[in-house]
Amino acid sequence: MPLGGGLVRRAVVAAAVAAPAAAAQCEDARWRSLHDVLDRARRETAYREVVVEGFHELQQTHFAWYRDNYQDCVEGFVSLVLYLSLHSAGRQKVLLDLADHAARELNPLALRAGLASWPLFGLEAQLTTSWQGGQRAAPLPTEPWRSAPCAQTAPARISPLLAAMAAGGAGITSMTVARGLRQGSLLVDAGVFDGTDWSLAGVLAGATVVGFEPLLKNRRLFESRFPAALGEAAPQARAGGCRAHTLLDVAPGRGAPQVPWGEAAPKGPGGAAACGGALGHAYVLGAAVGERVRGLSMTTRYDYSPASATRAT
Repeated sequence: MPLGGGLVRRAVVAAAVAAPAAAAQCEDARWRSLHDVLDRARRETAYREVVVEGFHELQQTHFAWYRDNYQDCVEGFVSLVLYLSLHSAGRQKVLLDLADHAARELNPLALRAGLASWPLFGLEAQLTTSWQGGQRAAPLPTEPWRSAPCAQTAPARISPLLAAMAAGGAGITSMTVARGLRQGSLLVDAGVFDGTDWSLAGVLAGATVVGFEPLLKNRRLFESRFPAALGEAAPQARAGGCRAHTLLDVAPGRGAPQVPWGEAAPKGPGGAAACGGALGHAYVLGAAVGERVRGLSMTTRYDYSPASATRAT
């Protein structure tokens, strides 16, 4: 197998810069054959001790092709290199370093959520995932209203509010700001989950909330929990057919909801008047917001439904 750590790593870097987006991920028959073999290794063998039948043939015949076309199936290439590292004691460090480098193309949130469709052979902890700008992905705070760790405090002369939030002074948090929005403000909630924190705070403040939630199971949680939480916080929301949210589907690969914005606002019974006129409204898009936009995949970093291109007008 023609494998040199520096050579392969340079090939990976060059491909990341020059390769165009693939029309579909892992569609070539060689990727599918590799997936079948690696999945069988995970399910049917003691994969740390035994090399699965058929793997050596694929490795010897197609490894150079997998390497050169890795961006067509980043997750598959990472799976391949991780499996190789289990059976190449002399090159294990080089292989893990290569997998770590290639994994920069993967979405850290999706990997942490267990959404990988290729086996990673229990070596996920060996991958140092990073955000698209190159920064290593730090552990995410589990409480959405608490600020993430920040190495630098915002200069007070630019933003006294941000400086106070970063320092934790006077009990100021980002949720304090959300709850204090003026009626008619716009709040963007990237990652709505069940809607009971940011979206709820915005609607209670009278703001228009534009939320993004790509996972169907979370949107179902939103539908079951958000109305109950809103009714508990604002009793007027339980009477008169008040409906303070609208779910908007976004087709994969499209830059706007399937329903035009002009038709999305509730009209007639169930609109703002039915909610007493004081509450805002949450529009939740079934899509993610990515830094780059291609297809739709929760595992490959660049393959988000391009909801980031939409504008609320």
